[in-house]
Amino acid sequence: MKKTLLSLMSTFAVTLLMAQNCTPDGAFTAVGVYPDSATGMAPACVDTPYSEIITVVVPIDTTVVIIWPITFPMDSVAITNWTGLPASFSYSCSAASNVVSPTDACTFEGGTSGCISLVGNPTVSDIGSFQQVITTTAYVPGSPGNPHEI
Repeated sequence: MKKTLLSLMSTFAVTLLMAQNCTPDGAFTAVGVYPDSATGMAPACVDTPYSEIITVVVPIDTTVVIIWPITFPMDSVAITNWTGLPASFSYSCSAASNVVSPTDACTFEGGTSGCISLVGNPTVSDIGSFQQVITTTAYVPGSPGNPHEI
């Protein structure tokens, strides 16, 4: 009985960990975040598990105008804060091609795609609209191994 219970618990834990992984939607190749604010995310229903995959496509470079336009290669973009999620929701990231930081650290390298898995089990107290504020920091290469924040 103990072995069966341990086996079931192990299977459940592995399933939960695998559910946190996501795969970016390859249909999106233009720089941006999908779904975007115009498309919106799928609505959630009380007592029904919710899951949304958000695809992030990071540019390979960016142009900054100081006096004239200067183009910088994009090192990476990192999510530094996310506010507005109901208490019963959480997120995790996956950037399989990321060599800058751990693949689940919500850092996406320039010229790559990654994804954010948003999951939850909405409750009655979660009814309403929730404006999401996601703070990011973009980095461009500086000295070797030391990208500069922009």
